Amino acid sequence: MDPVTLAIVAALTTGVAKSAAQVGEKVLEDAYAGLKGLLQRKFGEQSRVVRAVADLEEEPESEGYKAVLQEQVGKIGAAEDQKIRTAAEVVLARVQERPQGGQIIQQVLNSTAVAQSASGSATVTYTEAPTSKPSQPKS
Repeated sequence: MDPVTLAIVAALTTGVAKSAAQVGEKVLEDAYAGLKGLLQRKFGEQSRVVRAVADLEEEPESEGYKAVLQEQVGKIGAAEDQKIRTAAEVVLARVQERPQGGQIIQQVLNSTAVAQSASGSATVTYTEAPTSKPSQPKS
């Protein structure tokens, strides 16, 4: 997982989007807001990557939204942008400073690895429903 997606998912796993009641949470919230603001300024507030972040904020446990975010970050090359990468590293450092922060990051990495190793392809064939009743065998 790229550092930008990891930082966003890890921050959301801590509940950063819900509240910042304590001082330590405020530091993480500020770092997260900085990363999100960079994405908005660089790619636009209505860009797919920013919408993917917003969707994940609404449902932080959604593996589908995590995958969409990772895909969008990859498509636009956000992880290669030095300012965005640095902001992501700051978010990860703030998550790491929290109690259980290292475990949260490892948990995010493990859940992604499981989702990726369980992925595969399947073929689904749709057929039209019969237009007439099948003939009955003659007795």
